[in-house]
Amino acid sequence: MNSKEAELISTIEKSISSYKKSKAFIGYWDAGGFANIMDQTRENIVNLANTSPNEARKLMLDLIKTHNKVIERSDDSNGYIGNFYAQCMEDFGKIFLKLSVDIKEVVKLVCDLFMHDNYGVMGNVISDFKDVLREEGLELLKKNFLELASPSGLEEVKKKTTAKFEKEKAKGELDEDDDLQEEVNKKVEYYLDNIERGLAHIADCRNDVDEYIQAQSFHGGLYEYDYLAIAKRMINHARYGEALEWLDKLSKPITTWRDDYLKLKISALSLSGELEAAQQERIAWFQADFKYDLYEEILKNANDNFREQFRKQSIEKAFEHQDIYAAIDFLMQLEEVEKCAEFVLLKSESINGAYYELLRPMAKILRNNYPLAATILYRKLTEHSLAKAVSKYYQYAAKDLIACHELSSQITDFCNHKNHDEYFREIQEKHKKKRTFWEIFNPLMERKLR
Repeated sequence: MNSKEAELISTIEKSISSYKKSKAFIGYWDAGGFANIMDQTRENIVNLANTSPNEARKLMLDLIKTHNKVIERSDDSNGYIGNFYAQCMEDFGKIFLKLSVDIKEVVKLVCDLFMHDNYGVMGNVISDFKDVLREEGLELLKKNFLELASPSGLEEVKKKTTAKFEKEKAKGELDEDDDLQEEVNKKVEYYLDNIERGLAHIADCRNDVDEYIQAQSFHGGLYEYDYLAIAKRMINHARYGEALEWLDKLSKPITTWRDDYLKLKISALSLSGELEAAQQERIAWFQADFKYDLYEEILKNANDNFREQFRKQSIEKAFEHQDIYAAIDFLMQLEEVEKCAEFVLLKSESINGAYYELLRPMAKILRNNYPLAATILYRKLTEHSLAKAVSKYYQYAAKDLIACHELSSQITDFCNHKNHDEYFREIQEKHKKKRTFWEIFNPLMERKLR
């Protein structure tokens, strides 16, 4: 080992030690920055592996083992820290490819990491080590899992859970209604579920869908979401008929996993040559959700005559669709600006300014040729921002209200809507106490009038 490597190892060890010892809370807004700091340590270990893979192996394991303490003192709602440790696991597997290690040692390590994954960061350890384990290691790992699930293995889990329960009870750390048998049962269930996941991961590493089905049935039988997972794998193995059979097992009507179900069903039908059936599924899905990407997919799989007819029908149905915002978004993406204006005038009473991410860009497009429709949207946006009574939104409300003023001179007929002067007086009266808003609005308006 040269001096440069020794210095790098020392730097890595100091960093890992600081992660272990620190007790400072890592807030939501700090989690990303902290993950970036730790990522430099990970990169240092990866670089070290090029010349000293054995040292890198030890250091990466030490880094991974900090995950419990670090995550416990973090608000990692955004997943930055969890993703960091998942990347460490992937790199850990690559480091082992540079080493000559007894396969039994690797199997034991992978099994221990997988079974003690408290925060989900090591859930992919089996696939991360797939190229290290190879077929021999995967088979040994499978035997390990089955031994852990044997009567003697489960008895060991019960003993450890009981001992832990008694220790915590003696320390007064448990509530009076905590029940030993309940804790044991929960631990055994979690333990068996984990083994089932492990067996499923092994099956996936082997790309064996039949073994995957067997694994998912190991504890507690198959659930409806398992049918989707199995169907997906059947499609990947060109077993399209079987994929459809698994999808047909789902309870009807399908709600929770509807989008996943429809994607898989359309894929299986298309690949098996049932093109018309696949197209009908797309059409039904589109008419339920009015998503533009589905519309495009339908057109890709249709002839010219159908495309033109379907476009006209879709525009008509958009006006009848129960989700007015899905309909607005569809008409915008279709670039039917005139129909967008017509839709806004027709649905003006139902439009809510809370959907500003959709409505403000639409208002900007409409203001060039459809000032009344644009004004209706700007009014909705203004009213929503003022109703929230939060000063940070007043800048938007002021600009939207000024847009109404600018457009008013282009409108010759407000139809059944108040003209701008009436509307403005109403806003003044209703929100006269919002001084912060008027302090923002008045200077902006004066500049526009100059």
